[in-house]
Order: sequence, then C-alpha cells, then structure tokens
Amino acid sequence: MKLSLTLFALSLAIETRNISAANTTRNLYHTSSKSSKSSKSSKAPKGGKGGKGSSKAPKGGKGGKGSSKVPKGVNSSKSPKSSKAGKGGKGGQNHVGSPETKLPEIGSVINNAFPMWEIDEGARSKFLIDVTPYLDDCYGLVWKELKYLDLEVVSFTRSKSKYCFMQLIIQKSANIRKKYAKRNQPPLSSNSISRTMVKLSTLFVFSSFPAAILGSSLEAQKNKELRGVGERKLKSVKTPKGMKTPKGVKSLKSPPGTKLPEIGSVINNAFPMWEIDEGGNRVNVKECTPNSCEWNPFYVTKRYDGLHPDFGGHPTDFDVKYAFFFASPFGGQPYSGTPHHCSRNAPDDIKAKDCAKIETTTDKGASGPGHVPPHIALASLTWGVENGQFSMEEIFDYDIHHCRVIPHVLFDMIRYYFPRVEGEKVAYPPPITAEGGDFQYEFPSGNGLDNQEPPYAPGPPHWCTPDMAASGHWDGVCPYVFEGPDAGKYRHPHIAYAALEVYLANIAMPDKCAKTWLQNNPDFLDLDRITTDTPFPVMSNDSYARDTVQNWLGQPVLPWDYASDGPKAVEGVFATQVYFS
Repeated sequence: MKLSLTLFALSLAIETRNISAANTTRNLYHTSSKSSKSSKSSKAPKGGKGGKGSSKAPKGGKGGKGSSKVPKGVNSSKSPKSSKAGKGGKGGQNHVGSPETKLPEIGSVINNAFPMWEIDEGARSKFLIDVTPYLDDCYGLVWKELKYLDLEVVSFTRSKSKYCFMQLIIQKSANIRKKYAKRNQPPLSSNSISRTMVKLSTLFVFSSFPAAILGSSLEAQKNKELRGVGERKLKSVKTPKGMKTPKGVKSLKSPPGTKLPEIGSVINNAFPMWEIDEGGNRVNVKECTPNSCEWNPFYVTKRYDGLHPDFGGHPTDFDVKYAFFFASPFGGQPYSGTPHHCSRNAPDDIKAKDCAKIETTTDKGASGPGHVPPHIALASLTWGVENGQFSMEEIFDYDIHHCRVIPHVLFDMIRYYFPRVEGEKVAYPPPITAEGGDFQYEFPSGNGLDNQEPPYAPGPPHWCTPDMAASGHWDGVCPYVFEGPDAGKYRHPHIAYAALEVYLANIAMPDKCAKTWLQNNPDFLDLDRITTDTPFPVMSNDSYARDTVQNWLGQPVLPWDYASDGPKAVEGVFATQVYFS
C-alpha cells in the first residue's frame, strides 16, 4: 500500500508542475544535443505533413510515415509508438534519471499530496497487529498484518458500503487495547511519522482496473500482499521514447489490410482436438502432457470446463486469464465463478437472472469497465491487428504478461471500437452480428430445440427444453447445439480469444511462446491445481460416466434441483461487492 501511495503522490506532484509532454521528454529522459540535431524532423511544421518518424500529425495536416492514430478518448500526450528518429537518423540517447533532473525528497512529495493532521507525543504507541483472525468475514482477502501504525489503538469495523472494506479508527479505549499484543518498539522519527500518518478511509488502495477488481484467492494474496498494486502500476508504464523494445519481442506491425486466419483453424491449432466417430465419441485415449494432450471437438456442455481435458471440457475464462470477465468469487454462493453475482446469503433456488452482472456507467470507477463479453475482446483484437492499430511490441510484454495480450492495450482496442458514453452502460452487440464480430461458432437456439439447423435465429447458444426455458432458471446448464450439421461445433468466444493470443504471441516471440495453449500453460495439468469448474444442477443423464457423450447431452431436471458448492481458493481476480452485500 505504501508503494501505491508513494507512486500516487509522485504522479500528483509531477502533474501539478504542469510539465508538458515535450518538457517531460526533455527533462526526464534527457537527449544529448548531438542526437537532437540528428532528429530535427521529429515534429512537422504547422499545416504541413509529418516527415518520416513524425510523432504527431500537425494541425490541419496528415501524419507521415510512422505517425500513430490515437483512439477516441485516449490522451495523446503520451509518447507515441512512432517516436523513433527518422529513417537514416540516429535515435537520441535517452538516460533515465539524468543527473540534471532532481526530484524532491519523496517524503515531502507525500506530505504535499496528502496533508497530515497534527499529533501529540501520546499518539505514538506502536503495535504489531495480526488481523488475520478478524478478516474471516472477508475471506482474508487483503492484509495479512499491519505493522507499527502510528495509532494508539486500532479496531476494525465493517463499512456501510457494498465492498469488503475495513475502516481504521483511532480510539483511546484501554479495553480494546487489551485485545491486541502490544510490542514495545523504539519511537519513530518525526519524518517517519509524517510518512505513515496518512488518513485511511478504506483498506483497499485502488490503482487502475483490472487491479481494482477485488478478491483474489487467499494463497495469491499471501504471495502478492500489498506490493501487487504498485508493481502493476510501475510495470504497465509505456516504454519511453528511445528505450529498447522488451527482450524477445519482434518489432513487427501488421500493415493495414492484413487478414488473420479463419478463427476456427486458429482454435484447432492452439487446442488440438482428438479424433471422434460419427456420434461424437472419442476414438482412442492418448497420454495427456503439455506437448501431446488433445481436447474434445464434440463440445456440447461447459459442465466440465476447468477440469482435466479428458472429461470433455475446455479451459474457463479464469484459466485463460481473460482480464474483463468480472466474475463472482468461489465463495460458496449460487453461481460462483460466473458473471452472475449473488450475495453469500442467497438461497440456492435463486434465479441467475436475479444475480446481475457487473455493468458500469464509467470506466473510472473501482470496477473499471465491468463485465466485457469475451466476443467483444475477440472482435477488438482481430480488428486492431488487421487494421495495424498496434505493433507486436505494444501488444505483448513477456516479462509481465507472458504470452497474453497486455490488458490495458486490449482495453484501448475495446474502447476504440466500442466507445463508452460517460454515465451510460455500453450496449455491446451480440456475437452473431457484424458489429459484434460475426462469430461463426455460436449457433443460437432461437428456432427451438427441435430445429437445430441453419439458418439460426437469434437467441442464447444453449438449447433448453420448452419447460426449462419457461422456468426462468439458468439456461447456461443446457447443452450447446448437439444435433444437425453443426452438432458439437460450438466454441466459447474466450477460447477463440485465447487461441488468437497464442497465434499472435508465437509470431511475436517464437522462442518463448509455443503454438499451443497447453504448452504455454502447462500448470493447467497440475493435479494439485484448484479447478475452476462451477456447480451444475441435477441433470437427466447423470447416471452415465462423466467422460461420455451421453452424460454431456443431459438436460436439467425439473423441478430445478441445484446445490451450491463450498468455497474454494481459486486463483484469479474477482469482483466481491455483491458477495459481501
């Protein structure tokens, strides 16, 4: 938390100095006079065309070779991707932390950004407080302990907000003090006190989404604790002008007009499928390793998603680490691990439609953009690459995100093609429409269960019985298209998105990123991994083995018979505001 607070204070101090983009480049990333002369053409004159390497299109003019288009709503003050020296010129030698630039001592920066209240000598008692026992109600999600706070006594209460916040309150009650183990520590210096005496209104410190999504697993939080927010903010800073491309990433940009392969073939390459007979049954079972494992091509249920491939499922949104899923935690409530958010006290017979998804009216709040359907990410990444909107070094950063697209770059693409009107929810088009990406593996059930033939009519991709559809319960448990010419061919958009990531990452970093998803994510086969599957109700074909087509084709039994599972510490990022409401 201290790191995040320090970063925020420093950024605020820099902002208040009104340093322009040009001055920032000149002062913070000093360019020698010799290299400056060799790049005089870095900006085109007013009204003219930008020369080679021009970083910004002039007023009334058009950006020349290398100029970058700034998506709507994106601040153009950042160093653009085309800020290299022109062809034939030598790039400036930029040095981070130039001796000529001296920032103020960080303590004074913090005190200016966060004015401190006055304290007396009696308020300097020090405590080492283990708060883990008091966080049971919040699943121990965030802090393991608070060390040496400059508070006489600290107690914890639930906030009235919908989030799992713990409010720090200064009290002078000897009775409360006896609850904690007092440890005598040497008094802190006045300078240290000024740095730590920051008024905390909430326990969580938000940076930017998706880091602001609350609720990782307990084990993940033990590893990250408070350092995660600050590190993510530091590491997501765009590479300054003149600095090198991350190691292992090709400087490759798709020229406008580049056509990616058909997404079905991309999926089959990233997720090799096993051989089946005419009924969808697996012909033979092979050894499953990251290099040899195969997946079910006759995919008709998501019941076994997140489990070993032999059960017939595919990886979940969590497994592929889709950044904008905004799922509910695996806390033992109904529909855990799905985009449907129920309270932890909700009964098992609650309908999924009564547990809303996280939909926001601004991208600037704690929940960022909220749930963005994966087909929107797939369409945005496809169009962004085909239109040459981003180069490969901008899409990937192996040291931080491995073989996955950088989330904030993906979000830039999403908002470029699907802009938000501030104060309103974004109405994302369905995947089967041209505006939604024209995804060809949806096979919606609008024609009804008895007509599983093209052309398909708009509707959900789940083919339920009329009685089940009339019940209003969660249709996500009904099978996907299982008859007709397209039986078993449904594919999740998040699987298609993950496959496209694999394809692009292998092009950009062939020495680091393999051609299949399992080769890049071998931990998925770890027998000790906590799986990401979600509970299903009682189904009509439960008597068949779980790895058979007969089992996969089951329909939910009516009356609805659903029991939520107990909580489990699934590794991932979740939204918890509804769960704790």
